[in-house]
Amino acid sequence: MQVPAVQRCVSLLSNDVGRMPCRVQEYMGGSWVDSDSSPIQDMLDTQPNAYQTRHEFLALAVRDYLLYG
Repeated sequence: MQVPAVQRCVSLLSNDVGRMPCRVQEYMGGSWVDSDSSPIQDMLDTQPNAYQTRHEFLALAVRDYLLYG
């Protein structure tokens, strides 16, 4: 990132989203309910891989989405 303003904006957004709680939900019976059986929720509740925390994983995913689409 060559432009400091862009770098700062992306950093603020990705770190804030990375700190937010994440819940996987399903639409059942006309309303949204938390999904307890989703493997994605298991990954979001714990460490997604051996070398990143959940916060790092989500922050990098958001950063990549913002920069590369």
